[in-house]
Parts: sequence; C-alpha cells; structure tokens
Amino acid sequence: MFIITFGLSEIWYDETTGEVFWRAVPTENFDATRHKFRVATQAENLRTMQAIYSLIRKHRPDAPIVFTLSPVPLTATFRPISAVVASAASKASLRGALDEFFADSMAHGAFYFPSYELYWSASKTASWKTGSTFTSTS
Repeated sequence: MFIITFGLSEIWYDETTGEVFWRAVPTENFDATRHKFRVATQAENLRTMQAIYSLIRKHRPDAPIVFTLSPVPLTATFRPISAVVASAASKASLRGALDEFFADSMAHGAFYFPSYELYWSASKTASWKTGSTFTSTS
C-alpha cells in the first residue's frame, strides 16, 4: 500500500537541473542565480498526481494507493501575500487537482482519504468565539 500526502503547492527548485527541493533551500546553501521559488498550478499538480500514480502502477500494478491532503497550513510564504491567504490558495489548488484526478476513471485502485476535510470540519466551530452569532447545525 502507498499513502501519498500532498502538502503545499509552493515550490523551491534548482533552475539549472529543474529538480524540486522538499523544503526551502537552507540559507547556507542558497544561490540566488540557481535556486528559485514558484507556485505550482492546479494543472501541474494534476499532472504530478497522474505521474505518481503511473509510476506506482508500473512497478506495483495491484498495490492500493491512498492520496490525502495535509491539513497542516502554511505558517510562512515567500509570496508577497499573507501566509493565511497563501495556505488557502495552496490547499485549494491541491484539492482541486485531487478532485480532477479522482473524476478520471484511470484512478483504478486509488482512494482519497479526507484528512484535510475531517480536520477542518471537526475544528470549524473551534474557530468561532463564544458569543458569536454563528451556530453549527452539525
């Protein structure tokens, strides 16, 4: 079984090789002429999900694959916007790509576990202060 958790659509990459880093480049290794930052599009995220699926199927055709979306928000961004806004955009892009991926019939033997939705659904009333006019019906 493979469990793949997608977290962010913000990417640091090596412009020379095209390789993507798993995190921001440490300051002592940073080279502004080659280390770049960008945000992956929903279409790019979908292509990445399809590539991961195809690679697993090539080597393990019968293995179950579970995709999830991490509920952990960004706490900082290199974009000139709020980390709250960047986090929402990042999660929306990834969740949209996951929705497209699972709408495609090629996703045989792959499943989506709603960790993102479970976390945010369970904690939605926690974000409202006591005395708020908001009332939960769930």
